[in-house]
Amino acid sequence: MFIDRVERPLIKKYIETRDMISVELERRSESDPKLAQLSNDKNSDLKALWFQTRLSLARENDFSTMFHYYFENDDSISRTSWPKTKVTFL
Repeated sequence: MFIDRVERPLIKKYIETRDMISVELERRSESDPKLAQLSNDKNSDLKALWFQTRLSLARENDFSTMFHYYFENDDSISRTSWPKTKVTFL
């Protein structure tokens, strides 16, 4: 049903990037719990990646409406939103 949706690869990119950043925040926080926050200055590389990914996806014609409706306020990646399992896309 949704396999042919044009937004599908963009949703996949959004979720995979978010999960990759979450995994890296978790890895970094093992040595210092303060590094679990995207706002920590030492995580500026991850924050920049997240900002750039969100910006580029928001500009995609096929995704911009969906982005602004569902994802616009998802600008922070906190420990409570880290994935517990890996999502697999077909």
